[in-house]
Amino acid sequence: MSNPGFPPEHITGSDFVDPQLLSDLLMTPVDWGIAAESPGAPSAGLRILGHGPFISRAEERFGALNAIYDVAAQGEGPIPQANSHFERLSRVYLAASALTVLPVKNIADNPHTTPETPDDPETEGGLITHQVGIKFATLFNLRYEMLLTEIGHVARTRRSVVGSGDVVRRKVTEWAVSNEMYFIHQLSDQLNTQPLKASNTSGTDLRASAPFELPLKVPSSDHDCWQSYMDVFDRSRLVVNEIESGVAGLAAMIEADDARRPFVADRLRQP
Repeated sequence: MSNPGFPPEHITGSDFVDPQLLSDLLMTPVDWGIAAESPGAPSAGLRILGHGPFISRAEERFGALNAIYDVAAQGEGPIPQANSHFERLSRVYLAASALTVLPVKNIADNPHTTPETPDDPETEGGLITHQVGIKFATLFNLRYEMLLTEIGHVARTRRSVVGSGDVVRRKVTEWAVSNEMYFIHQLSDQLNTQPLKASNTSGTDLRASAPFELPLKVPSSDHDCWQSYMDVFDRSRLVVNEIESGVAGLAAMIEADDARRPFVADRLRQP
């Protein structure tokens, strides 16, 4: 399937603003710390979709449509693309169909930390009640909250904003990629080692897993974003102190947070 585009009524030129208004906001490969793609030779690594530069609203629309097409090709599979999610999952499914025992983790569906029913928490499916598992899940949600805040913060911070000698949006992007994504992966693995329920702790019982619960509110202003980061640092430290000592990686998380505090504090002092 070639790129079919969309009819004019789907995304029109009037849906886009003057490109000049976006030039200081639109993400580029450099913002993510990677080299820009060379014409005719796409990067083998991370690809930034629809990043321009654009000189007209028509080009913006064309870039947006191409980005939608590329996402569909990579994730959904109707368009052949090397190593797409669809292709990989299809190969896994076909290979697993020949096995008598599937080599998968025994984790719960719909993991969550807040009861969804008035029933006994120990019988509610997916509810994490194990005393250590719930702490890891709480810590996971904190880092997920910070990642979501960072993404939104970067999207509305202009490239021209500089703080303590650093381009702010590049700084926050580095945090999202190098810190939060790493911590989320690490905590997900830790959760899989914990029982789901406080009353069932044998090795064959369901394990806890990553809840990915959304925060009640995502910060909407620059100041609120910086304050949110500081709050996550503080709350993470409290939870880590409650978890058994010696868990790999948790001390490094707090050290990374502490290293960011001076930058965040400086931004909070800005008018």
